[in-house]
Amino acid sequence: MRMLVALVFAVYAAVTLLVLQARINEGTARQIELERMVQAQEVINAALLEDIGFESNEDADARIARIARERIGLVEPGEIIFVNKTP
Repeated sequence: MRMLVALVFAVYAAVTLLVLQARINEGTARQIELERMVQAQEVINAALLEDIGFESNEDADARIARIARERIGLVEPGEIIFVNKTP
């Protein structure tokens, strides 16, 4: 009887360890993916900071507004956008 209990416990422990190892592998893969995403975002952030260009005489708010207009197409409240559709 003791051998049967020990065998059942050993099988349970082995299965549990295998399941946990699979979860650890999934977590490690997800961590690597997230680290790549962070690195890519850091490159984008660096490019945006370079675009803002603190060396120019422009006011910081004006630089941010210019970039928002050029890259994202944002407008200020009350502005009207006219689009010329003639070639």
